[in-house]
Amino acid sequence: MTTTPWSGFLFADWKLADGDYTLTFTAPEGSAFDPALTDASKGIQVWQDGGSSKLTYLIKTPKALSTVSASAPSKVKYKKDFDVSVIVSAAGGSPTGTVRVFDSKSRMIIGTGTLSGGKVTIHVTKNLEPGKYTLTVEYQGSSKVVESETTVQMKVKKKHKKKHH
Repeated sequence: MTTTPWSGFLFADWKLADGDYTLTFTAPEGSAFDPALTDASKGIQVWQDGGSSKLTYLIKTPKALSTVSASAPSKVKYKKDFDVSVIVSAAGGSPTGTVRVFDSKSRMIIGTGTLSGGKVTIHVTKNLEPGKYTLTVEYQGSSKVVESETTVQMKVKKKHKKKHH
């Protein structure tokens, strides 16, 4: 049996699964693919199927880029809940997956939500101390869409003491 890297192969099959293509080549009778062609990092595998030498090549479909837009109230009273509205968009449809909101400085997660139709409203119940905040809104990506993030600015106002007359 002779080994040959590519010459004389027979194209056998291709399949599309989860957006990825798998091409399978079968070597002609009496020939075999060189096992040295196997390279898992490039999605190439040489294997035997009965008496046939096969080479499978997995072509991963690139993930779509995503964009996150978010809004939150610019000012919130101390110890008051608030909502962060998030829209995640990507080519080819509405992204799915999880969105997290966290304080950019402390990295403390203050809310999470699951996208539906590329949108989610995250209700934040954490009591942030009075002060100015930059909140990071992070889409964690999916098997088909790349993660991305944006920031929103907000201020938590001190509770005013009531004056007695």
